[in-house]
Order: sequence, then C-alpha cells, then structure tokens
Amino acid sequence: MPASNSPERIGPYALIQIIGVGGMSTVYRARRDGAVEDVALKVLSEERVQKSPVFLGRFQREVAAMIALKHPHIVTIHDAGEVEGYYYLSMELMRGQSLKERCAHGPMGAEELVRLAHEMVAALAYCHAQGVLHRDLKPTNVFLLEDGASKLLDFGLAKRETDEPLTALGKRIGTPRYMAPEVVRGTPPDHRADIYQLGLLLYEAACGRPAFTDSDVITVLRRVIIEEPPAIAFFNEALPGPLVTMIRNCIAKNPANRYQSCSELEADLDAAAAGGPIPLRA
Repeated sequence: MPASNSPERIGPYALIQIIGVGGMSTVYRARRDGAVEDVALKVLSEERVQKSPVFLGRFQREVAAMIALKHPHIVTIHDAGEVEGYYYLSMELMRGQSLKERCAHGPMGAEELVRLAHEMVAALAYCHAQGVLHRDLKPTNVFLLEDGASKLLDFGLAKRETDEPLTALGKRIGTPRYMAPEVVRGTPPDHRADIYQLGLLLYEAACGRPAFTDSDVITVLRRVIIEEPPAIAFFNEALPGPLVTMIRNCIAKNPANRYQSCSELEADLDAAAAGGPIPLRA
C-alpha cells in the first residue's frame, strides 16, 4: 500500500505501492481502471512544483520527449496527465535493476558490456535521429531487465534541437560527475556530449565504479575538466584492449577527439566485439 501521506489513487490509476522515491518524484506500482497489467506511475512532487515551476517544466519536457520516442531500448510510455494538482507519467513496469545497482556488484565482463553498449548506442542513435539530446545519461537512468536487455529512461533534461533552454536550470545541466568537460565550462551540449556521457556509463560498467568518485561538486567538476579517470585495467584486467580504447575515445576531453556520431561509435563497437584493433582517436 502507498505510505499514509500518499494518495490512494490518481485519476484513473489505483496506487498499489511505492517502488521508488527521488528528489523530484515518487514512482508507484499502479493499475489503470479496467486494465489487467500494472504500470509504473511517476508522480511529480507537489512541494517541488509549488516551490519551483522549473521542475514542472522539466517534467513536461520529459513527457513530451518520451511519448514521441518509440524504441525497444527506451522505456515505453503509456499515458501522462494532471489530476487535482498531481502531474503523472505512466510507463511500462519493468522487473530487474538499474545499471547503478548492477555496478555495485562489480565490473561487467566483455560479453555483458558489449550487449549493453550495442543497446545503448542504438537507443542514443535513435534519439539523435529524432533531434533529441538526452543530456543526463548515467547508470541510474539505465534499467537492466531480468533477461539482460537494457532500457534508457528519464528524459527530464532531454532537449530537441528546436527547444528553448530551461534557463532557470542554469548553464550547467546534468549530474556533475557525468557532465562533459565543455558543458562544465558553459558550452551548450551537442550530440558529442551525449556520447561522452555514454562513455562514462560504459566506463562505470567496465570498472564497477564511477570515473570520478569525489563527493565535493567543485572537486568533481575540476577533475572532469583536467584529469583522466583511472585506467580501466586497474579494475578489470580481463577486458579486451579494443573495448578499453573504444571507451577512451568516447570520453576524450576534447569533443573533436570523440566519436562524432553514434554511427562512428557503432562501427568501432562492432570491430571491438569481433576482436579487431581500434585506433585511439586522441
């Protein structure tokens, strides 16, 4: 059952239990009237909406982005709306764990990492083809299903190329340790910043730990700009060299030295998976 201070239903959805709580929202296991399958219902925090309308703008942007995206490795959205001040997003109920939870159990092997990379590159390439930048790729925003497949979620910072910026969020958008160096400096992100974040995500999967581990934001941002993360071999000696090089190419400090598109990344991923050599781009 929901907590005592939670509603029992929102619009056509009966709330069954809380399955996740974040700073911006609560996610419930819920069931729509007349349906036979449960869904995950993400409900925006009333307090956050009242204190800062920019959070509502972020939520509405997430709704707009995700409803328009249909891909096997992006979470499926069923419905969205507002009832009596509750803003909600209904999505498929997934069983498994976040990539962050998986990383807590140690580094991925090559086969598992290659599958994750292929699926996330495919999802990101699809987003870019639709003119959408994700801008918040990180392990908590990737879900691993029980069968091993992965799905990308949380498009709260997603931006279409034609969108106006959410200026109240400031110039620096994203989670500090996963921000691209040029974004930390104040440059608007482009598709190469997404590729950088994907590289950090794969680095964390390969190592079982983030590339930048400090808790102090200023320290993390300084390291993002000037320091290279520890070598992957320190944490995963068995990972083949071509996969290591591919990840390094994704997280080059200079955007010009990264893969310039998901298609370039996919080509090197295919070569690395086949055991072929991968040139270091920087």
